[in-house]
Amino acid sequence: MKQTLYIIIIAVLVIGLFGSLFYSNNQTKELQNTLQQKETSIESLNNQVQQLKNQIADLSAEKDIGTLSGKITLASGNCMPMVCDNPPCPSSCSIVGTSRNIYIREVANSDDMDITYLKEDDKPSLVKTITSGSDGSFIVILPVGKYSLFVEDDSREYCNSWDGQGNSCMFEIKKDQTTEYNSQIDHAAW
Repeated sequence: MKQTLYIIIIAVLVIGLFGSLFYSNNQTKELQNTLQQKETSIESLNNQVQQLKNQIADLSAEKDIGTLSGKITLASGNCMPMVCDNPPCPSSCSIVGTSRNIYIREVANSDDMDITYLKEDDKPSLVKTITSGSDGSFIVILPVGKYSLFVEDDSREYCNSWDGQGNSCMFEIKKDQTTEYNSQIDHAAW
């Protein structure tokens, strides 16, 4: 009887040992797969970083460069000043950052515009297209010079500011400096 009990205990221990080894082997394979996926992701990110470095080096070798940063916002609702008995007055005015395509072009002027949208024919040359983040922020490296910035709105290129010479949404990039330029798409009642 004792021998049978010892044999059963040894059999259970052997089965348990093999089960543990099998489980450990599966866990090891899963960890190896996870590690391989992470290494692939890191390699992909390293490639992207290297591509950006190459682009910067190409721009640096080609011309002097600077940086443009800013934010795209969308204004909507009733943004008219309100008078009420119990301030703050309730308002439906909303101004929030938004993700949009941004078109950087050679300087455009009021002749290129149809009120706040760029005319479809004979547009100034496109220099670069980027997309703002979900909060509306963007950053881009450009050669030194003057440009116009347009934001996609209703499938058209939008701009709502002009300088004293009729240039539309113009900004200037200076060598080794960051220029800040914010653009607001206006769908609000003012």
